Amino acid sequence: MKSRNEIKNVAIVGGTHGNEVTGTYLLRRWAANPQEIKRHSFDTKLLWANPKAFRENRRYIDCDLNRSFSRDDLKDETIDTYEGNRAKVINALLGPKGNPAFDFTFDIHSTTSNMGITLILIGEDQYQLRLAAYLKARIRNVNLLCIPSEIGEANLSSVTPRMLGIEIGPIPQGLLRHDIFDQVNQVVNLGLDYIELVNAGNDPAVDYQVEVFTYRSTVKFPVDSEGNIGAMIHRDLQDKDFTALLQGDPMFVTLGGEIIPYTEDEIAYPVFINEAAYYDQKIALSLTDRRMTTIALVGTRAETEFVLSRMWAEMLQLEAVGADDNLFELGADSLSALRIISLVQQTFGVELPEVALFESPTISSLCERIMALKMKPDPRAQD
Repeated sequence: MKSRNEIKNVAIVGGTHGNEVTGTYLLRRWAANPQEIKRHSFDTKLLWANPKAFRENRRYIDCDLNRSFSRDDLKDETIDTYEGNRAKVINALLGPKGNPAFDFTFDIHSTTSNMGITLILIGEDQYQLRLAAYLKARIRNVNLLCIPSEIGEANLSSVTPRMLGIEIGPIPQGLLRHDIFDQVNQVVNLGLDYIELVNAGNDPAVDYQVEVFTYRSTVKFPVDSEGNIGAMIHRDLQDKDFTALLQGDPMFVTLGGEIIPYTEDEIAYPVFINEAAYYDQKIALSLTDRRMTTIALVGTRAETEFVLSRMWAEMLQLEAVGADDNLFELGADSLSALRIISLVQQTFGVELPEVALFESPTISSLCERIMALKMKPDPRAQD
């Protein structure tokens, strides 16, 4: 019997949208060089999701394949679209949904928006979050975008219990770019490495907090009296994905030159700005909320030292702190020591006296103290 976090079967999916070709060509590379994606503790399957749309260089033939995996649609025998039938085939290969044969899906996409390397998570699963944090720490300019489970329920990757969506851009539809091709290859292979490490019981250290953008709402273009798009993204907003949008900032400009500002009180972080794939729905962008999310720790010594090092470096505004560096020799005072103690207690769930850092002023010594407290039986559990 496999453990809760053990992954045995991984699907790598490309070409869900036919004119997002990076994934399709990477599947061809990996099919010719299977050793690149082979790992010892799990099996990997390559899946070309929408071959007909790829051959016609279209996003889809009849309907969006990545919106065709709701439980109701998968059960509906009256649906006879190309993508509807393709969704049932994919569900049979990876699923069935609810009792799947596969544990994890990497779903490769690209975007015409200036999203950089965006990792998409559905729901708040800690395994997915730790994987995304692991990748974010090792690859520059990575953003994490979280889609609520109820919204992502019809996506292809919802067939498996865990997933990672990969959305990289900007890149025009139907084109290959060397840099983006290599970036996706790096993300997938580092993701496979992470799964291999966790399967072996060697959970890698990750930051205790990570920046996440959570989907809030979709914004459509203003339209004229006949329902035609009547405005465009303002030049000050174009290409500013994941950048703060404040009340009063220019959002649209009409064809006649009138500026339409953002009017909400709450700061938003737009994504998928001016995405070409959404013009048929007159969608201009999506709004997200930015937050720092705490990641559940697995409790290894390596992780504890890693988290303490990042914590101290942030508090003291240093690039790095070594395991044997003395906190007070680095510039800490009594006030910052108390702040660190409070943060350590919140992060690791342990009780420490106010003098703990004076008694254990290095990461190594404080780590030993934390590990000893974590191993100590909780007296409340014996009542």
